[in-house]
Amino acid sequence: MTPLLSSALTLLAKLYGIFLGFLGISFLVAIHELGHFFCCKLFGVHTPSFSLGFGPRLYTKKIGATEFSLSAIPLGGYVEIAGVEEVGQGEQKFSHDRSNSSFANKPYYQKLIILLGGIAVNIAFAWIALALLFTFNGIPAHQAFGSKVVTNRIESIVPGSPAEKAGLKAGEWIESPEHDKGTLSEFLRTKAGKKVTLLVRNEPSAAPSQVEIELDATEGAPSLGVKFELQASAPLPFNQAVSQSGATIYSWITSTFSSLANMFTKRTTQGLGGPIAVIHSITKSADRGFVLFIVALCFISVGIACINLVPLPIFDGGQVLFETITALSGRPLNNVRAWIHTISWIAVIGLILLLTWRDVARIIFGAL
Repeated sequence: MTPLLSSALTLLAKLYGIFLGFLGISFLVAIHELGHFFCCKLFGVHTPSFSLGFGPRLYTKKIGATEFSLSAIPLGGYVEIAGVEEVGQGEQKFSHDRSNSSFANKPYYQKLIILLGGIAVNIAFAWIALALLFTFNGIPAHQAFGSKVVTNRIESIVPGSPAEKAGLKAGEWIESPEHDKGTLSEFLRTKAGKKVTLLVRNEPSAAPSQVEIELDATEGAPSLGVKFELQASAPLPFNQAVSQSGATIYSWITSTFSSLANMFTKRTTQGLGGPIAVIHSITKSADRGFVLFIVALCFISVGIACINLVPLPIFDGGQVLFETITALSGRPLNNVRAWIHTISWIAVIGLILLLTWRDVARIIFGAL
C-alpha cells in the first residue's frame, strides 16, 4: 500500500468516525424529542413542527399536523408545542394557543408527563441497550463500568507514586487483607492518607506477601498510583443484565450530578464536556468497535437526561419547576419566566463556549 493511499484511508476512517459522532448525537436528540412528541400525541396536544438540528431548514416534510425538518446545525433539536413559548423553537405561531389542543389547557399531570417524556426515553434507551449488551456480550472492559470490570492486576504504575515507592510492579496482583469488607477500591477509599498493608501476589494462585504503603490523599480520595487492568465479563443472564444495567445508569447519574454540583460548590468544570468533547468521545468509541460505540451512546444519553433535569427554563427540569409553581400558585409566571429564560440562555451559551474552547485545546494538545 502506498503512503498516499494509506493517508487517504486514514482520512476516510476519521471522517467516517466524525460522521458517526454526528449521527449518534442526532439519534439521541431525536429520541429525546420523540419522547415529548409521543406524550403530546397521547394527550392530544398540537405539535406544529419537529426539527432535528437548529438554524436554516435543509429538508421539510409535513406528516399529519406536524412539519418535520432537518436543519443545518446538527447539535440539538426541538419539538414545537402549541401553547408553549420557547425562543428558537419553531415559528411560535401557536405559542399563545389556548384551544383544547394546547399544552396550556392540559391538566398538570399531563404537562408533567409531556415535559419528562424526553428524559424518560433517554434513560429507557440506555437501560435497554445496556441490558441487551450485557446479555449478549457481557460487560465490556471499559472504565465507564468501574468496579464491575476492574481486576486487581496492575497494568501500569505512576512514577513517584506510593505504589512505585513500595516496589510494586506491573503484572502483580493486589488484594485487601480485609476480604470480608468489600472490594479493594472500597477498602482504599476508607484509608486516604493512611498507611495500609496490602497482599501482593506474582500470580493469582501464588502465596501473598505483605507490603506496607502510605496512601496519598487528594481531595479526600486515596491515591495508590496504579492503573488496574480491565477485564470484560462473560454474558449475563437477562435478569442480572437488567439489574446491572440499572446499577450502571444510577452510578452515571450520580457522577454527572456530582460534576454539575462542582460548578457551584468548587467553581470547577472538571468532568464536564462540551459538544466537541461529546462528538470526539463518540468518534473515538466508534473507532474502537460497535460495542464501545453503543456504550458511548448510552453514557451520553444518560448525560442528556441529567442535564435536562437542571431547573433552568431552557431545560425540561426548569419547565417542570415553573409549571409546578404555576399549579400551586394558580397564577402564570410569564414575565419572570421570560427574564429567567433569557438569562439562562446567555449563561448556558457562555458555558458551552468555555467548554468548547477547552475541548478544542485538549484535542489539539492530545489530551482527549
